[in-house]
Amino acid sequence: MIASIIRLFSYMIAELLPLGGEIHFRLFNYYFKYPLLSYESLVIVHVLLILGLGIYFLKDIGRMFGEFFKGLWIVASGRATIKRTCTDFKMLNMFLVSILITFVSSFLIFLKTDYEYSLYLVGALLILSAAILRIAEIFTLIKVDARIMSFKEALIFAALQALSMFPGVARPAIFMSIGKFLGIEKKHLAKMIFISFIPILIFELIFIIGFDPIQTINILYHSWLLCVILFALLIIALDVIFVITTSQSYYKFYYYLAGLGLWTILDLFFSKRGL
Repeated sequence: MIASIIRLFSYMIAELLPLGGEIHFRLFNYYFKYPLLSYESLVIVHVLLILGLGIYFLKDIGRMFGEFFKGLWIVASGRATIKRTCTDFKMLNMFLVSILITFVSSFLIFLKTDYEYSLYLVGALLILSAAILRIAEIFTLIKVDARIMSFKEALIFAALQALSMFPGVARPAIFMSIGKFLGIEKKHLAKMIFISFIPILIFELIFIIGFDPIQTINILYHSWLLCVILFALLIIALDVIFVITTSQSYYKFYYYLAGLGLWTILDLFFSKRGL
C-alpha cells in the first residue's frame, strides 16, 4: 500500500510540476527496469487529478461558466462583439483557452496513441523545455492589465500548446513560459494552466487509456482506501504546487530539465558505442 501511494502520488506531482510523470516513469523503466504504471493505476491517477483540480478550482470554474453564458447573452443580443466580450471578461478568456487547448491537443493525443518513444527525442525536448523556461525567466511582456488575454493571444497560446503533447516536453513549463511571454499575471496564468489541464486529462482518459465506466467504478471501488489517501494528499499538495508555480523560483526548474535531457542523450550516445 505504501509503495503504491508513493508511486502514484509522485506521478501526479510530476504531472503538475514542470517534470512530466509519464516521461520520468519511462526513463526509470529504461535505466532501472522500473515497471510502468498499469491500466488500473493510470485510471486512478487520471480520475483523481480530474476530481482534485476540479474541486480545488471549483470557484474559478464556476466564474468561468458564469461569464461564458453572460458573454454569450451579450453577444447574442448584439450589445457587444466577441472580441470586446473576451477582453471585458477575464475568466471568459480562461474558458476559451481551455476549450482551444483541448481542441488542439486532442488531435495530437490521437497521433500519440501508437507513438514509439525515442529517448533521443525525449532528451532533446527536455533540453528545449529548459531553454524555453530560461528565456521566459529573462524576457516578459509588460501589459496594462496582466489578467486580460486577447482573442488573438488566446489562439496563439492554444496553438503553441501542441508542442506540449510531445514526449519529453514538460507541459506546465511550456504553459508558464508562453503565458509569461504574453505578459499574463502569474496567479491568473497558473489557474488557467491547471484548469485547462482538466479537459486534457479527460481526453487522455477516454482516448488513450480507454475509458470504461463500469470498469473504472470497479477499480475505484476495490482501491477505495488508496484513492481516499491519494486524494487527500493531492488536495494538500495543490496548495504547495500553486505557490511554487506562481513563484519566481519556478523557472529554476530549467537546471533540472536541461541536466536530465543532456544526461539522457549522452548516455544513449556512449552506451551504443560500448563506452
